[in-house]
Amino acid sequence: MRPSSAASATPSTGSFAVPLRAERIRAVFEDTAREILRAPALSRFLIREAESGFGTAKGSGRDMARMFGAIGELLDAGRQEGDVRADVSIETLAELVGGTYMAILHGWRLSPRYPLACRLDEAARVLGEIIVPRPAAAAIPPRAAVASGQRRRALG
Repeated sequence: MRPSSAASATPSTGSFAVPLRAERIRAVFEDTAREILRAPALSRFLIREAESGFGTAKGSGRDMARMFGAIGELLDAGRQEGDVRADVSIETLAELVGGTYMAILHGWRLSPRYPLACRLDEAARVLGEIIVPRPAAAAIPPRAAVASGQRRRALG
């Protein structure tokens, strides 16, 4: 099991290692930027087509659930290894990662001057900080409604 701290010191260099799941999210975001920018016209077309079905096309909810589920599996594996925080549900973390990813792609599709690679890099760094375990003293306690189980009922 990996240490439960946000980062572990590397003895030989004294630098800090990024938890594995944060590294993987950053790699996916970097790969996305590189591939999209190889063929921007085609990428804008494909993203537009994918977005045109959100909420209207039969199965779009299922597609979103699959995407969030795949991200959730990655995060859950990280939780088992101690590098994903346990005080927030996997579903919420997956929606934060997936929703951020989709919002950045949408912003890039709409604006030819949108700094895609920069935004994906910054988002990956911030999301990496969000998903790592927190010391108990640093964690913000959930509201009473969430703690009492209403969160599960709200998710369906």
